[in-house]
Amino acid sequence: MRASIATALIWLLTLVSIAFKDSVNAVSIPKPTNYTSVADAFPQLLDLAAKRPKKNPKLGGRSGAYCCMLAVNESLQIQNGKLTFTPGQTVLRGNISTLEKFGFPCDRIYKDGSELDQPQVMITYDWCSEKCPGWQISVSKDLGQWARPMINFIAPSAVFVLSIPRRRQIKIPQQLLKRSMGSLSSTLALFLKIPLSSLIITADTIVWLLVVFTMSGPMVISGFYEAMLDKKILSFLNRRVRINSMSVRERAHLLFVVLLGNLDVNPAWDDCLGVIASLSTESPRRKSSGAGAVSLFSIKQATRVAGETQTRSSSVPNGDSQIGPVNTQSQAQSTPASEPTPSSQDISTVKSKIKSMMETQTGFGAAVGAAIVFYLASFCYAVVESQSLFGTSRPAHTIAFGTFWMVVPNVAIVSSLLLSGSNPSIWEAITGLAHPNQDEISRRLSSQLHSKPAQEKRAGTSQVTPRRLSSAKHTADSTFSAFFQPVYNRTSYRPAWLWNRGPCKAMWVAKFAEGNPRLAKAIGIEVQRMGFEGWAVYTWFSASLLIFVSYTTPRVGLSCRSMTFLTYACAQEWLMLLWLVKWKFWRRSSQGDVLPSTDHDMPILAEIAWYFAFSIGILSSIFSGVFGTFFWLVGFYRNCLCNVPIQYWIRRHSDETAAPFGGADKQNVGNAKQFWLPVGVFATAFMLFITYSGWWYQRQLRGHFQELVDKVDGINEEDMRENQDYIAP
Repeated sequence: MRASIATALIWLLTLVSIAFKDSVNAVSIPKPTNYTSVADAFPQLLDLAAKRPKKNPKLGGRSGAYCCMLAVNESLQIQNGKLTFTPGQTVLRGNISTLEKFGFPCDRIYKDGSELDQPQVMITYDWCSEKCPGWQISVSKDLGQWARPMINFIAPSAVFVLSIPRRRQIKIPQQLLKRSMGSLSSTLALFLKIPLSSLIITADTIVWLLVVFTMSGPMVISGFYEAMLDKKILSFLNRRVRINSMSVRERAHLLFVVLLGNLDVNPAWDDCLGVIASLSTESPRRKSSGAGAVSLFSIKQATRVAGETQTRSSSVPNGDSQIGPVNTQSQAQSTPASEPTPSSQDISTVKSKIKSMMETQTGFGAAVGAAIVFYLASFCYAVVESQSLFGTSRPAHTIAFGTFWMVVPNVAIVSSLLLSGSNPSIWEAITGLAHPNQDEISRRLSSQLHSKPAQEKRAGTSQVTPRRLSSAKHTADSTFSAFFQPVYNRTSYRPAWLWNRGPCKAMWVAKFAEGNPRLAKAIGIEVQRMGFEGWAVYTWFSASLLIFVSYTTPRVGLSCRSMTFLTYACAQEWLMLLWLVKWKFWRRSSQGDVLPSTDHDMPILAEIAWYFAFSIGILSSIFSGVFGTFFWLVGFYRNCLCNVPIQYWIRRHSDETAAPFGGADKQNVGNAKQFWLPVGVFATAFMLFITYSGWWYQRQLRGHFQELVDKVDGINEEDMRENQDYIAP
């Protein structure tokens, strides 16, 4: 018992001694009031001359920390042992008591719940350009300046870019891919081949990432256009199936248009006609013993249709094609018995091919849906982590540029919700046909066209003509093909670039309408006509979020970073406008109908003006998007001019250019609380909304597509009775 009491007393005395020691340590030792130098008040200013940067400030040797310490040191003095402001100084705001209360202003860090006074360090452009010129390069040891934004935002975007379909990629020399392991020299050569191949693949991914970032506007609007065409085509087909006003062949053909509309018309169009050649050119007819949705095929000359398919690039149905039900018995009597007739096996084969093409395509969730969830989780973590640095400019601009690079995942989302597959090899496997390599054909055509201008030059008749422009285009294409090979170089079919996929599918629809005159008017009204005016909101909504963050940091107003975002948004709007101009004026007839091919020339002056305007948009997008990101990562924006809002650049020598400098302050913390977290939340919610909408949209269209495949040879009497008063075109 005594031992227990003694042990307890020992523990009690130990706790009392620890508490007493902590209380003694907790007593604040007042600062000395008899200062001999400014460094006594703020030890950070001790030996300031030794902290001066040694590198050339014009080459990135500027130091923001040194600039702030220099400004504080020049604005303070010691009088009678007390800290006072230097007479006439304009850098430090507030009073001495406030300055001593909150401590050294250059490294002030925001703490949750703290109330900070007005900005303490305000540096004008004149003082900055004189005392602290140049720009501050990112330090390799400070990973927060360059590594964190790259890992959190840019690197994940590079992953998304791999799911965006494209037409070409950087060509890897075959010598690097040969498997020759028979000798020691060939084995040692692998140590050179593997790094070179990896370097080429890395360069190819970076180039494609930059292309997507530069052309995001046309890519998005073209993808939306194709998605709307898919929906309108399926709705158009569904209405005609319900009233039995389209033949089996027309139904199957239109479904193939949905799946193949992203491929070059030649040779995919003729091969598509060959696949459906054995199908009936009449609407399905009701069997005498059937009821409801049943299958029946009209008797038609399949062999003659197949022969026409080989000689014509577009199929035009015979004029005796009926819209509604007809007497199949009279049709059978008028058809010679020796001619083959379509069979249920032909229909089943075509339906199986259509379903197989759809099923082999990667679903939206597997393509980008799951990856978006992990991407947004990383983004949200970065936003929450930035709250510990409220009021400083670095995390604000990091969030802004992170939102900036959300452009790439948004393009990936749009490209993944489309029904057309990106791998044309599936279609070649279905057709079983082989065609000459399209690159070789292009090179031959380029050489033929190039010989004409050379002859004209020797004859002294050289002038700007459509032939010369066409020769220049094919020469450029030939040179381009030497370094960039097709992504699917084993097949003769070529998918269109994403910015051309919408117009490409529209031309497939126009070609279908040209081959089916009785449906042409309805297709023009119900499928091809649509507005583009509201799609610009997509770009501006994304841009407005990130502009607000940089707009309010470090001083409210447009400056280098916010102008980078604004310029990029304007460049994308300009490129989308040019896309619309070319598509609505030069890819349509005088009546406004989509032209079924591109075998026509726009006026020479108009073409030159269009390409000039297009080059301006591309250069603006590259400068603001690519170089803007590079300037941000290396620290080029950390200079005197970028601290001043643009409206003061002309009169930058006035005192109005004073901007906060150094650590956190009350105004910057308020702006951070007002914009940083809301922008992060809105950006995350916006991408989640786009992702869910894309998943739902594609899932709905896929289900609708599968239903229409099952109805290729079917009719529904109930729908026929409901629509008996409908007059089909």
